[in-house]
Amino acid sequence: MVKLIKSITKSVRHGFKNDPEVQRIKNKHPRLFNFIKKRLTADEKFGLYLTIGSIITLTFIYFFFKIVRDYIGQEAIIRSDYRLLGIFKMFRTPVVNNVMLFITYLGKGEIIIFSLIIVSIILILLKQKFYLFSLLASVIGGEIFVSITKNIIDRPRPSLVDSLVVENSWSFPSGHTFTAISFYGLLTFFIAHNLKKRWQRIIAYTTGLLLVISIGLSRVFLGAHWPSDVLASFFSGIAWISILVTIASIRKKFSLKEKTEIKTNKKKVIKIAPFLGLFWLIFIVLFYKTHPFTHIPQITEIQPIQLENIDQDLFSKINKYSENLVGGKIEPIGIIIVGTEDNLINDFISAGWVKADPLNFKSVFHQFKTAILRQPYPEIYGTPSFWESKVNDIAFQKPTTKSSTSYKHHVHFWKTTYVDKDGTPIWVGTGHFDQGLTFYFWLVHTIDPAIDKERSVIKSDLENIDKIDSFQEYQFVEPSLGKNVKDIFFTDGKISVIKLKP
Repeated sequence: MVKLIKSITKSVRHGFKNDPEVQRIKNKHPRLFNFIKKRLTADEKFGLYLTIGSIITLTFIYFFFKIVRDYIGQEAIIRSDYRLLGIFKMFRTPVVNNVMLFITYLGKGEIIIFSLIIVSIILILLKQKFYLFSLLASVIGGEIFVSITKNIIDRPRPSLVDSLVVENSWSFPSGHTFTAISFYGLLTFFIAHNLKKRWQRIIAYTTGLLLVISIGLSRVFLGAHWPSDVLASFFSGIAWISILVTIASIRKKFSLKEKTEIKTNKKKVIKIAPFLGLFWLIFIVLFYKTHPFTHIPQITEIQPIQLENIDQDLFSKINKYSENLVGGKIEPIGIIIVGTEDNLINDFISAGWVKADPLNFKSVFHQFKTAILRQPYPEIYGTPSFWESKVNDIAFQKPTTKSSTSYKHHVHFWKTTYVDKDGTPIWVGTGHFDQGLTFYFWLVHTIDPAIDKERSVIKSDLENIDKIDSFQEYQFVEPSLGKNVKDIFFTDGKISVIKLKP
């Protein structure tokens, strides 16, 4: 940042001397010219440092209020919250869950207060009162801002069905994330500001940035906050510490006290700091050990229907289309399967289909490994699909060539809360044929526009192995054209209802 300021200052001074247009403006509007010149000069106390700090602050305040506006108007970023939460849920495992719980505790009030006490002791010994008061103002001011904003917005938390932790306050914005920025972010700046070597500053800033981002992501991963809550805290938190960093930068450059060397008992601090750090680490580990996950009972209301009257009992109660990330309609539901999860998986595998791996850390790592080694990966996960805001529960694919998995039949299934009279689960699904890859902002599959073919393929495959107990076909939606990401498709609007043999 210092190099940037020096470069801007040099450019401004050079332009003032040689640019005739600048000289003309200077002669015509001397007061305005001098005002702008001072705002762009690093040697002015309220010059370039204040200008850059103000621009950063106002920019991120604008982004924060844009999310507030989007929440009030339920714009796209808010509509995508639940679906993004579903994607994060796919990565949950007992080990990852506990890692995320530990990370989220680093932003918890008790930990921040204890950390602030430890840092305060060190700063007092170093006689750095300005840093101490800045940190206190940052954390206390941040808590006041978060508390007031939460009570003004009154946004509910994600449902307990999606959460691994129980929180009782309002959701918007994320207090953990904002506090992490106001404490760890400002502390990182103070540490890096006093390091002499560039590589040390890079390590300090990278560590602080990763810590703050990890705490924010942990809140979404655990289901404690909506993604937009965390994003709003990032924007408002950056704006907040931008004010404090600007004040600190101006003070360091122009304060006479800062230019005179303060005698401190550094040797004493060096001796005591490791013990304080160890004490801090022990406290965090003990807090984590004594605050494990709280069991949240998962209650799902099961709704029985008569399979013979499924068109009357079910069709009017469910969403008829799969959705994109912001809730827009994509493909109509084309198939309903009545069967247990084991039935569904075993019958499709017996019919020659492959169960796609769920999107998680393990499958992502496996994809990279097979790509590097150029090995086949027929179970490769597909792009998550959404229905009623939920990520698909199961996906199957059936490659048509051994050499490539880009050409394949593809079907997604979601488990509904409905069962038939025997208590057998009811699944809804969409299907299409992937016929290659194309680049559309990211790498996506192109699809065969005749998506109704997949109903026939699935019925034929299950009939061939004698797994269909009953079959019915209904007019579900009107015949229409649609668009899947980038590809146009057409459908007759019919739906196949297949009950599997037990």
